[in-house]
Amino acid sequence: MYFDNHRWILIRHLSEALVAGLLLASAAASQTSSGCTAHPLSRVVAEFHVRDVGVLQALLQLGRENAICFGIESAEKQAFQHKVDLDARNEPALDVIKRMLSGFDPPYLVSEQGGVAVIRLRRVLTQTWLDYNVPSFKSRRGPLQEVNHTLHMTLLRETRPGLKGIAGHYYAGNPAMLVGPFDEKNRTLRQLLNELLINTPGGGIWVVHRSALKEGPAPMQPFWTVVDYIDPLEVTSGLIRGILTDGW
Repeated sequence: MYFDNHRWILIRHLSEALVAGLLLASAAASQTSSGCTAHPLSRVVAEFHVRDVGVLQALLQLGRENAICFGIESAEKQAFQHKVDLDARNEPALDVIKRMLSGFDPPYLVSEQGGVAVIRLRRVLTQTWLDYNVPSFKSRRGPLQEVNHTLHMTLLRETRPGLKGIAGHYYAGNPAMLVGPFDEKNRTLRQLLNELLINTPGGGIWVVHRSALKEGPAPMQPFWTVVDYIDPLEVTSGLIRGILTDGW
């Protein structure tokens, strides 16, 4: 009898370990190597609370806590400074994001593109530079912001053939945040930005902060910014808030 009980306990423990292992494997399979979930809008948010914070900071907090990468194509300053109070428990991320953006006029659309939750104004239906097909994008493995700068230079070379160079500086970010290498063919700018995020350890967010409408050559100044989630929430949200204020 003792042997049978001991064997039953051993089998039960092995079964529990097997179930735990399968759950861990399932969770790992649903995320990219960067830590961003592969299907952000269907991810179940176990618990989430924000009080009197801007929509942008709320999205950043949701992304950091749930491994969700975001792309914000249309970020009107007044809308994203709107304060929200929100509680969620065991809800799909899409429902939580929709509640954050509810009541905005004009309304925002949320879609899943290449493992990134992309947010845009419903009224912005015309093509933008994000839809531009980049024939070739190559970059060595390097800091996120350096590779992002290379992407902007690639866009300028493709759309401004006579351009010899460009003066100025770009946000340096964390030099230890490495991504790449990249050798991509015939991808839209939006797809390439998504690739930057899902290659970023811990994930992040890209935000369009100037007009991206295709009116003439691509803008000389970058009209988007990519930020990783590695810095404290207050630093990241403050940085993007400042970029949006300056850009618009």
